[in-house]
Amino acid sequence: MVKKKKTKIGAKIGTAVLALVIFSIGYLFGHANLQLDSRYIPRLVNKDLGKPSDISFGLFWDVYNELTQDYLKNVDSKKALYGAISGLVNSLDDPYSSFLTPEESKSFRDDLFGKLEGIGAEIGRRNGVPAIIAPLEGSPAEKAGLKSGDKILAVDGEYTENLSLDEVVSKIRGKKGTEVKLTILGVGEKDPKEVKIVRDEIEVQDVTWQQKNDVAEIRIRQFGDNSFAQFRKIADEIKSKKISKIIIDLRNNPGGLLDSGVETAGYFLPKDSVIVKQQPKNGTTEEIKSTNDQIFKDEKVIVLVNKGSASASEIFAGAIQDHSRGKIIGEKTFGKGTVQIYKDLDLGAALKLTIAQWLTPNGRTIEENGITPDIEITRSDEDIDADKDPQLDRARVEINKM
Repeated sequence: MVKKKKTKIGAKIGTAVLALVIFSIGYLFGHANLQLDSRYIPRLVNKDLGKPSDISFGLFWDVYNELTQDYLKNVDSKKALYGAISGLVNSLDDPYSSFLTPEESKSFRDDLFGKLEGIGAEIGRRNGVPAIIAPLEGSPAEKAGLKSGDKILAVDGEYTENLSLDEVVSKIRGKKGTEVKLTILGVGEKDPKEVKIVRDEIEVQDVTWQQKNDVAEIRIRQFGDNSFAQFRKIADEIKSKKISKIIIDLRNNPGGLLDSGVETAGYFLPKDSVIVKQQPKNGTTEEIKSTNDQIFKDEKVIVLVNKGSASASEIFAGAIQDHSRGKIIGEKTFGKGTVQIYKDLDLGAALKLTIAQWLTPNGRTIEENGITPDIEITRSDEDIDADKDPQLDRARVEINKM
C-alpha cells in the first residue's frame, strides 16, 4: 500500500547542475568538510557534519576513503552511494521499505500508470524469500505457468537470498523481446525448476466488467493511479442498466494506492464510513473515511478474494465485511497490512518507507493475518487447468440468495 508524498522538483538543466556542483564544493571546502590530499584528490575530513547525535559515521567515511584511495580499480561513486543507502534501508528488515534508484523509481511509477515491460507479475516476500504474489492476466508470467506463492530462488542464475525485493524486481524487468530465466520452487514442490520467459509490453486495463444474466461481475486488477476513474465509468454503466447484483473480483489483486481503494470502497458504503484505520508506531489511530457519495446503496454485493489479494484489496474486503455490506468468498488473503510513504529524492531516486499499519474498521490487524472469507472455498490447479472456477460459481449462487 502506497501513499504519495508530493515534493517539489525543480528542473535540472546543465547550468543549474554546474552551479550546484560549484556551490556544493565551495560549501564543503568552506566548512572544512572537504580537503585535497597530496595528490589533489578530494578527501572527506569533517565526518561529523550533519550526523545524528547518537552515532558516529567515522567508520563509514574511513571505509569510503580507503576504497577511493587504495582500491585496485576505480570506484563508481554513484553505485557506492546507492549501495550504501540501500544497505541502510535494508537494515530495517522490512520487506516493503526500500531505496529506489532512478531506474527502479521509473519502473515503480510506470506500474501505477499501467505501463509495464517485463513478465507481468506482482512480487513480494514470504518467509524472507521473493515470491510470486500474483501473475497478471494474459501476461508472460501467467502463460509460463507461474502461480501465486511460487518462490523465486534465482534470476538469470543469480541467487535472490541476498537481494532486496526491488533488486529482484529490477532484474526480472527488462525490454520487450528479451528473455529472463527464473529458478522457481513451486508451492508444495521439493525440487526447483528453471522457467524461461520472454518479456513483453504489458498494458492491462485495471478495471473490467461483464454482465452475466442479471449480475454485474467487476474485475479489479489493481488499485492504480487510473483505477478509480475506470471504476467510476463502469459504475455509471451498471447503474444505467439497473443491475442490482454485483460481484467484485479482487483475486490476485496486489493492491496499489490507498486513495484508489478507499474511493472505490466508498461507492458501496455511506459517506463518512470508516474504510480503514491507520496506526503509526506511536500507537495512535487515525480513521480514514469515505468522502464520496454512496452510489451502490441497495445492490447485493459479493467480493471474491484469494491468497493473491493484498494491501488495498484487503482494505476493501475488510471494510465490506466489517460494515456487513456483503459477503466475502474465496481464500484467506495475503496479509499485507502496512502503508508505505513514497518520497521523491534527488536525481530521480525515491524512498519507499513503512510508516504505519492498517486495521479494518472494527480494529482487526491485516498484517500477516489477512482477511478470512465468510465462505471459504479454494480453486485448485486442477480447476484452473480444466478452466473451472468454483469460487466464482459459488458467488453466482450466493448472490441470488441474498
